[in-house]
Amino acid sequence: MGGITFSGIYTGIDWDSIVDAMIKVEQTRIDLVTATKAEETAKLTAIQSFSGLLLAFRISATSLSKQNSFQTKAVTSSNESLLTATVTGNAAPGTHFIRVNQLAQAHQLASQGFADTDTTSIGTGTVAIRVGSGTATTIEIDEGNDTLGELRDAINNADAGVTATIINDGSASNPYRLLLTGSVSGAANTIEATLDLTGGTAPDFENNSIDAVEVGESNSSSYTGNATALGTYTGNENKTFLVEIMSGGAVGAATFRYSTDGGLTFEDNGGAGFLTSSAGTLMEDGVSVAFSDSGTLTAGDYFSVDTFVPTIQVAQDASITLGSSSGGGAPITIRGTTNTFTDVIPGVTLNLNSADPATTVRLTVANDTEAVRTAIEGFVDSYNQVIDFLNDQLRYDTTTEEAGLLIGDSLLVTAQNDLRRIATGVIPGLPSDMNRLAAIGITSVGETGSLVLDSAKLETALASNLDGVMDLFSTSFATSNSDVTYISSTSRTVLGSSGFVVDITSAATHGTLEGVDLGSFPVTLTSGNNQIRLKVDNKESSILTLTAQTYNTGEELANEIQAQLDADSQLAGRDITVEFTGGHLVFTSSSYGSSSKVELGTEPANSAFAALGLTDAVATAGNDVAGTINGEAATGKGQILKGNLGNATTDGLSLLVTLMSAEVDLSDSEAVVTVIDGIAARLSDQLDFLTDPVDGRVTSRVDTFTRKIDELDADIEDMEQRLDEKRQDLVEQFARLEAALATMTSQGDFLVQQLSNLPTMDKLGKK
Repeated sequence: MGGITFSGIYTGIDWDSIVDAMIKVEQTRIDLVTATKAEETAKLTAIQSFSGLLLAFRISATSLSKQNSFQTKAVTSSNESLLTATVTGNAAPGTHFIRVNQLAQAHQLASQGFADTDTTSIGTGTVAIRVGSGTATTIEIDEGNDTLGELRDAINNADAGVTATIINDGSASNPYRLLLTGSVSGAANTIEATLDLTGGTAPDFENNSIDAVEVGESNSSSYTGNATALGTYTGNENKTFLVEIMSGGAVGAATFRYSTDGGLTFEDNGGAGFLTSSAGTLMEDGVSVAFSDSGTLTAGDYFSVDTFVPTIQVAQDASITLGSSSGGGAPITIRGTTNTFTDVIPGVTLNLNSADPATTVRLTVANDTEAVRTAIEGFVDSYNQVIDFLNDQLRYDTTTEEAGLLIGDSLLVTAQNDLRRIATGVIPGLPSDMNRLAAIGITSVGETGSLVLDSAKLETALASNLDGVMDLFSTSFATSNSDVTYISSTSRTVLGSSGFVVDITSAATHGTLEGVDLGSFPVTLTSGNNQIRLKVDNKESSILTLTAQTYNTGEELANEIQAQLDADSQLAGRDITVEFTGGHLVFTSSSYGSSSKVELGTEPANSAFAALGLTDAVATAGNDVAGTINGEAATGKGQILKGNLGNATTDGLSLLVTLMSAEVDLSDSEAVVTVIDGIAARLSDQLDFLTDPVDGRVTSRVDTFTRKIDELDADIEDMEQRLDEKRQDLVEQFARLEAALATMTSQGDFLVQQLSNLPTMDKLGKK
């Protein structure tokens, strides 16, 4: 307001109050617009809440509109400590009896013991490690990495197919052993360690060993000699021999007995005494113990000797037996390299946890009706939340004369009517006993329109007619030709009881590459002409090197090329088959349509193109399926035929056509496909119509409210600016009036003063 303030300095009049009173009328208009904005904002918030409820309901309805939501399976195991399983939707219900005979395990080898991991030299040279039939990995050992710990690190860095670790077995001497564990399990994946080391103590992964004698901590100190373990261990398991002095005395006079693994029955050798020769006293499995003649032994003294076998764990396949011998059945035994079986029972993955050949596990695959029931309950809850919101917004209480915020809103009224109509309606084309929600125990409450679920009736329907429940909710179809099937449709597709007539004029085909006649065999490839490179579906392969050898038949040559193509990582996901037919090689892409192609790639330096008859090979791209649906134009891509945009009935309809060229009848249609949208599918389409983020009706309403609120904000801002300007103008006017009055007052005072001086001036004039 220009910084001017006043309060009737000269007039004594309260101009501020007068200005406020004059402005108040204009402020009332702004308050009315502000109130309108608050109301519109509240409506926008309500519509946004409505949109959120619709989106949540749409998710639930869309899920139930798909048949795979009803095709989930559950699998149970009678003994999960032995066997667990997971299942996919394509698994067939049934019961299977399985015994877990043994688990797959990786090979483990351990070396003899070492006193330390970072000081003792293992020597220098090479260590070669091979797993199964694979290529050996050679590791160079020099003076910079010649300890046990450094060998461990070198093996792990070499990616040799094993993991190297160092274990401590707790022995008083030489406790550190290098352990090699295969990265993959299975009987074929054995570890072979070949060490060519000199100048140190090389790890030994092949030979059994006998460790040094260890003296018991509680022994008396009367014996000052040395106890020595001798012999060659012939056993096949790791053992500890415990030697106990039974009667004391000098070596040769004292007696002892021994046990294995510290608790088994003792063998009494007391009568023989101790030999002090290099042969020692034989206990068992080639293990001897000798005591030097120094000092005396005391009854109760203990000495122990550990033996060691390098194979800690054998490489082993998993083994299960499928079936029951009850009633004369003949179960089969199945082996695998891992403890996971994915192809024994289609759609079921078996996970072996432990083995017990004597115990039979019952594995049951069944329809997961619990998941379906939960999904249907969620569907009902989401529907009721939407209906409750609509009822609240559209209510009017005649007694209190209170109304909902959005009462009479055309969008909400229409949505309420449409949702109720679809949810309680009949689905034409379905059996009369399963064509409405009431058939499975879901009914509508008259006054509110909410749905009520009879759990018992739903459980009965799920147990007795799951397919009927699926068709009631989801989109189902029937076809007169199994090679023409329904994929999807949109809200623009017009479904009818007469179905869609499909007339195919051309089937989809594969892309091919055909070489020229090779003539007579054999065909010899050498290192100078054994490489090819192809391009499959516009993706170029690696340079494929064929085995340099003589091929006696076309089949032999085709098999070699097929093996190289299958192993090529560059073509992963692009399958191709190789055949030798009519005297020449034929390459066929597994894909269909105009993008399906097999072509020669960039020619390698050692090209086999000429030798294989490929230099002048003819590449033919595949064809897309072609035809019409309901007499309307359709576009093919591969084996998919889709109704064109803007078609009267087939816009958005997609069909899968797997017909072969020979099966196309140009004189007649190939199939009639009937599509039925269930309740969830219909509601999903309606909800999509309402909530589409671009042109959905709710989206449009949100945009309308948002624009209106923005306009009101602009109006309020404009009115406030004009009101400020008016206040400023009034203040300035009253300020000028006050200034004018001040001037007039000052002039009046001057005149009064002048007038009061007039007589004096007269007297002065007479003198």
